[in-house]
Amino acid sequence: MSTWETARTHCCSVGLTLASMESTGKANCFSKIVSKFAPVTFGDFWLSGTDLDCDSNFRWCSMNRAFEEAELRWKVGHPVKGLDCVYLEVRNESLLLATADCAEKKDFLCEVRKKATSQKAMQTECAEIWNITSQQIDLLLNASAFLATSFSLNLKCFLKCIGVEVGSFDIGSGLNSIKMLREIELVSQEEPTRLQQGFVAHDECSGKKLDDECVTAYETFKCGQEKEPALLSEIVQNNFGNSTIVRIEIISKLKILAE
Repeated sequence: MSTWETARTHCCSVGLTLASMESTGKANCFSKIVSKFAPVTFGDFWLSGTDLDCDSNFRWCSMNRAFEEAELRWKVGHPVKGLDCVYLEVRNESLLLATADCAEKKDFLCEVRKKATSQKAMQTECAEIWNITSQQIDLLLNASAFLATSFSLNLKCFLKCIGVEVGSFDIGSGLNSIKMLREIELVSQEEPTRLQQGFVAHDECSGKKLDDECVTAYETFKCGQEKEPALLSEIVQNNFGNSTIVRIEIISKLKILAE
């Protein structure tokens, strides 16, 4: 067991980072691991969440990403003012975020994110989180098939996950217009007509905002497939090289399972 700072240092010393649990999808995926190896996986584990140096403004320091409350599952009564570090409380069927004094000693989670250059790499994390097959992923880049198919919520959440990973979708606010406008400029190669068509499609698709962010991501992507499928396909292809693969390791407890 380690303090929060020692846990972060240890992760860095072996080429990893203290893990973040930034989305409900990621938490759901991790819960499957917990169930598979229970009860050895039960306990309290430091994560990268903290409001150190910025009271009440929690962020995932390993990702430099602010907390999005809609994506979090807090333990009742948490976060507690004055407790600056976040841990994951794992019990039976429950995975909840909670805060504690950073000097407390707990087990901890590390993860690694590696830059990748292939389509398969971009799909790996999001596909595992949302249980998506390669056949379903191929469907997303086939405009005619995409528009003729009824999508499950998991597949819509997969689209959101991909969008967040490449920076085109912001949790809490939807399409990242600055990012998308730059992408349109890039793939249009400054050809005036194509550039104008891309901007028009952006204006028509960027304002979608539904109660469920997975549905918002799907409707935005669907709009792009309807308006400018070729342009959208090129933007997706260009972002494959910016993707990441994630692997989570539980230090102290789960390491014995690999031995």
